Amino acid sequence: MKRKMMKKVVSLLLSVTMAAGMNGIQAGASNRSGTDGIQADALNRSGTDGVPADGSRIDGGSEEYAAEDVFTVTIDGETTAYQNAEDIAEVWQEVQGRTAEIHLLKDIDISNIEFKSADNHDDMLYTMYMESGNITFSMEEGFKLYNSTQNQVVIIKSGTFTLKSGEISSIYNASLTNRGIALTVAGGSVFIRQGATLSGSNGIVVYGNGNPTVRISGGTFQGKEHSIKCDGGLKIKDILANGYEIKDGDGDWIDNLDNLESLTQNALSDPLEDFTVIGRPVNFKPHPSDHTITYGSASPVLRVDTEISDRNQFDGTSEINYQWYQAAENKNPLNGIQITGAAGKEYTIPYPLRAGTHLYYCQASGSGTNGKHFAVDSEPGIINVWKKPITATIQGTLDKEYDGTASVPSGLSIHLEGVIATDQVEVTASSLSYDSAEEGRRKITVSGITILGGGDAENYILSNTSAEAEGTILPPGSLAIPVTGISLDQNELTLAPGGTAKLTAAVQPENASNQRVTWTSDDPDVASVDGSGVVTAVRTGKAVITVTTEVGHYSDSCTVTVKKENNSQGSDSGSNTGGSSGSQNVGWSSGSNGLGGVAQ
Repeated sequence: MKRKMMKKVVSLLLSVTMAAGMNGIQAGASNRSGTDGIQADALNRSGTDGVPADGSRIDGGSEEYAAEDVFTVTIDGETTAYQNAEDIAEVWQEVQGRTAEIHLLKDIDISNIEFKSADNHDDMLYTMYMESGNITFSMEEGFKLYNSTQNQVVIIKSGTFTLKSGEISSIYNASLTNRGIALTVAGGSVFIRQGATLSGSNGIVVYGNGNPTVRISGGTFQGKEHSIKCDGGLKIKDILANGYEIKDGDGDWIDNLDNLESLTQNALSDPLEDFTVIGRPVNFKPHPSDHTITYGSASPVLRVDTEISDRNQFDGTSEINYQWYQAAENKNPLNGIQITGAAGKEYTIPYPLRAGTHLYYCQASGSGTNGKHFAVDSEPGIINVWKKPITATIQGTLDKEYDGTASVPSGLSIHLEGVIATDQVEVTASSLSYDSAEEGRRKITVSGITILGGGDAENYILSNTSAEAEGTILPPGSLAIPVTGISLDQNELTLAPGGTAKLTAAVQPENASNQRVTWTSDDPDVASVDGSGVVTAVRTGKAVITVTTEVGHYSDSCTVTVKKENNSQGSDSGSNTGGSSGSQNVGWSSGSNGLGGVAQ
């Protein structure tokens, strides 16, 4: 996990693209546990009290948090810890339009933290204003995000926002016109999960004229004016997940939710009354777990179970039926698409999920008392699929004949390593050239590598924007008749220390324009070779002698065994053994060790 101790912009990976291979499943984004249904946090932290009072480090599986850490951000599988609360302003701007998880390890008061937005809401500089993306917010137990002086904390205009756990609070201030709203929903999609709390003068306010999608499947709501308030024709029932109702602080069910636009209480009451969203008459325990995987990984298995929450409303002789749904375009689960054949408490997703955020939920249905049918939806299981990292390399024709320019040959290309074989991705680069126009071994550099397109480009992220390789600018005429291969007259050779033997290499075709080769030894202390292929045994052991063509870098090898008791030269031909260096060596070598080229 990366850690930011200074105020800096979050480091984000580039996006991109295509080839073969699969990554294993990463640690799940959350894993609900416990009889109270409260979700475990996004990084599988241990303990029940959040950050220890003594400031000791928290160990959470593969993640560790220092006492100084204030919050973490996870994007594309990479988690960064921040130790300055004010960094959340820059982070919030960076995650707009992205799939991200933000987790608070301590309280954050945003009353003096300036936030910016694309719409330049200068009157909301101290408010977190969301305009795009898929953002999940969670907190260690007992901590909260709050605004001690302003009238709003978080405003959702567009995108998908999930409050998984923790409290968002706007402190009551009678001098403020709007009396402090913890969460304002003016558009987009918002999911409030069990374990979340919204409190202040107003807990949550939903404006229907922005056509938002709000589904509350758990949580506690408090407000000096309104715990929950709907506007623009919406009723409270419209923003509750299917099968969920509300209990007041005395444990009584709130009636007539189909007609209620708000839940209010006396502004002078203290403490605030809790309004709790609960499913009935059957509750899911557990709900489907959240998961975080990398694109191309095996899809996770989703599991649920239920318990009877109100026996007075449940016909215990009936069977509870289970049916799985996929939320349509990450939107309202109630508009989800029924998954054919996916019945029962367990569902294994049978296909790879594309990068992004996916929601699945299960519906439990049956018969209540007096023959009344009920259908209760679970909380949606959120599956975040990170983009798969891939690496760009230079491949293809690396050599050309001298033409007075540093331009690369047309047969050279950018290859993407790590792309699933059936995927299609295209890349481009701003520059690609040799480091010199002169003859000889040259470095080739490609820079400004970006994803150009392709049907699967959105599932990948590029781990590098530049790459290097080595090629050769050959003398004019070297490629008139190109080299197609090379072979040695011997592939195994036995010598006594001090003995010599000559290897003969045949370039194919025999009339190739460029016959130049390079000889190398992987252990010149055992056996060396000169530029003519003469091998000299030095001491007992084994060495591999390799000959490589200047054009095409074709190679063949001979294994030399040096023995004191046998000074004869073996002439048996054997299969080629793996050579060492020199698979792309060029130029004539000189000297007793035969090393004259530069290995690529």
